[in-house]
Parts: sequence; structure tokens; C-alpha cells
Amino acid sequence: MRLLNVSLKSFLYYSMLLVLIGIPASFLSIRAISEKEIDNGLHRQQEEFVEHIKNFEYLEDIAVDLRVFDELAYDQEIQPADRYYEGETFRTIAVYDSIDREVNPYREVTSYFVVRNQVYKLAIRTSLVESKALVIVISIVQTILMILLLGGFLLINSSLSKKIWNPFYKTLSKLKAYELNKKEPFQYEDSNIAEFDDLNAAIRSLTNKNMEVFQQQKEFIENASHELQTPLAIFQSKLDLLMQDEALTEEQAALVKDLINTNQRLSKLNKSLLLLSKIENEQFIDKEAIDVTQLLHDSIAHYQELTGNGATNILQASPYILHGNKTLTDILINNLVRNAFQHTAQYDQIRIYLENGILSIENPGEPFKEGGERIFDRFYKESNHKASTGLGLAIVKKICDLSGYTLTYIYRDGRHIFSVKF
Repeated sequence: MRLLNVSLKSFLYYSMLLVLIGIPASFLSIRAISEKEIDNGLHRQQEEFVEHIKNFEYLEDIAVDLRVFDELAYDQEIQPADRYYEGETFRTIAVYDSIDREVNPYREVTSYFVVRNQVYKLAIRTSLVESKALVIVISIVQTILMILLLGGFLLINSSLSKKIWNPFYKTLSKLKAYELNKKEPFQYEDSNIAEFDDLNAAIRSLTNKNMEVFQQQKEFIENASHELQTPLAIFQSKLDLLMQDEALTEEQAALVKDLINTNQRLSKLNKSLLLLSKIENEQFIDKEAIDVTQLLHDSIAHYQELTGNGATNILQASPYILHGNKTLTDILINNLVRNAFQHTAQYDQIRIYLENGILSIENPGEPFKEGGERIFDRFYKESNHKASTGLGLAIVKKICDLSGYTLTYIYRDGRHIFSVKF
């Protein structure tokens, strides 16, 4: 449709250019034709006058008659000349009209004739006022017709384009609303246009293949995660039993403890990757009313108790109800709060604000080496915190992108500030 719009715009530009060029060209052409007709009329009038004079050349007082005629005639001028010139000369002159009391344009033809061996100069003129008005009227009428024809053509073209492209727009709207996770084949309406029917069939085939791939990928991720969880759980239980063995030396116990921590981190990493996959596959589509303030209170209390961090926190939150997916919102808030507690030293201060649908979480710390440009990348970590998988902030970013929230990060006055605008 963009190509069609470009074509219509190009056509409109060229049409407007044609009208702009055509109007003055038409005016000049009509004026030239009118002037040519006037010149032909003057030529015939001049020939008839000279022929008429020749018929009365035998009169003795013809010279006196010509002088009297010159004085009486308004549009003709007869004057004796010194020499004879062949041909006619046409020109446009301005003459003062004593009746209208204004200067008007006239078309004049000048020629020479001989009577009784005397050369006379004959000038015959005619007014161009009526001719000019006629030319202007014709030009205006022609201009209006050109504009009406152009406008009518554009209206017809626009109407036909909408009718012709209507099946395409219907397919496009259904394609935008199509969701792979609903497991429904792409539906379309048959049209009378073979090209659009072929396009719809190709889209349906493509979406069906994508739906199959999507389901296979989803099942693979879920199965892989499930299969990984089982050996990880068995490994964890074996390590717990091993830790209870009284025959373990202190060095062996330390190694087993490291294995337990590694296994827990691997299990957490597996769950995080599964969560990211589910978010990207848009499996969290249910929405409900969420008390964000209550989620903040619960999350702060949980991580303060879980981490045993002596950091103080300041919470300033006005009541705020969000319409969204509760699971994703809970994960988003928990990840941001956990990130603040994990990277805040003992007895430092964490500040949390919630006002007008904007959540801000601030914690003190050193600035990032790369200026915070990569903090939302997967597996990117600047700290060596053992509990960190490098996926928490990546999950927060993915949730914000999916839900249409605005996530920002700045470092100011020695504090890391994460803000989410719901």
C-alpha cells in the first residue's frame, strides 16, 4: 500500500504540475489564436478598403476624399507617404479612448497603396478589449474544468483503491491480531482477486508452520527444564545426605558446600531461563487488578529476612492499582528489590518510591565500569555476588518490553536508580 500511496502522491504532484503549466499555456494559446483571427480580419478589411479605393481612382478629388475619410474614421488612418513598402505590419498598440476615458489595447495593421501616383499609408485598428475579456473567460472556464476533472479523477481513483485494497487491509488487520500461542489457524476471507487469495493462502501456510515450530520449541523448553530439574533435585538430595556424614573432613565438607551452592545456582539459572522463554513466548496473557503497593511491602519484608541484610530501607508509596499480569509484576518487583538488597552493604540505605504509576528503587554503590549500558544484557555481571545469575535485570527488561512499561537506569550522586513507568 505504501507503493500505491507513493504512486498516488506522484500522480497528484504531476497532475498539479500539469495544471500549473497547463493554465498559463492554455491562456497563451487561446490569446495567440484570438490574435491570429483578429489579424486575419484586419488583413481582409485592409484588402477590401484598398480594392474599394481603386474602384474610385478616376475621381478628380480622390485625394480630398481620402483626407476627409481619414478625419472622420475612428479606427482607420490614411496619410500620404514618401515611399512605397511591400507587405503588412501587425502590432499591438495602446490608444486613449475618449468615450471610456482610459487607455485600451488595439491591434493594428499597417500597409501602403498608390492612388494617382501618390503613395498612401493605411493603418486599420480594432479594439482588443472584448477579445481579451473573452480569452480570460475561456481560460477561467477551462481552468475550472481541468481542476474538476483532476478532482473527480482523484476521488474515483481513491474510491477504487479502497475497494480494491479492502481484502488486503482485512488480511493485515487479522495478521496483526494473530497470536501463535492460541493454537488457532490463521483465518481469512476469500476475495474476488486472485493475487490476494494467493497471498492469504501463503500467509496461512506460513503461520501454520510458525505455529508448529512455536509449539515444538515451547514443548522442548518445558521438557528440557523438567528433565533438568529432576537430576538437579537428586543431586541436591545426595549432597545433603553427604553433608550429614560424620566421617567428612573439614576440607571435604567445604567442597560439598561449594557443590551445593553451585547446584542451587544451576537450578536457579534453569528456572530463570525457562521464565525468560515463557515471557518471550507471551505465555503470560492473563490480566487482573494488582495492588503494587502491597507487592512492594511483601517483597521488601521477604528479601530483608532472606538476605539478613542490615540495610535500612525507606518506602514512600501511595496506593496504586495496576491492571496487568500478576505473576510478571511480582517477578519484576522481586527482581528489582532483590537486586537492591544484594548490592547494598550493611547499614546503607535503600530508597523505594511509588507515585503516579512510577516505581523508583535506589541503592548506593560504585558506578558501573561500562556506564550501565549493558546491565540489562543476559549473563552480564559487574559484581561477583554468588547468588547472582546475571539474568535478573534481563528478565525485568523483558517483562517491561512485553507489558509496555518504560524501564530506565541512571547513576546519580553515588546511587543506582532503577525506574519503571507502568
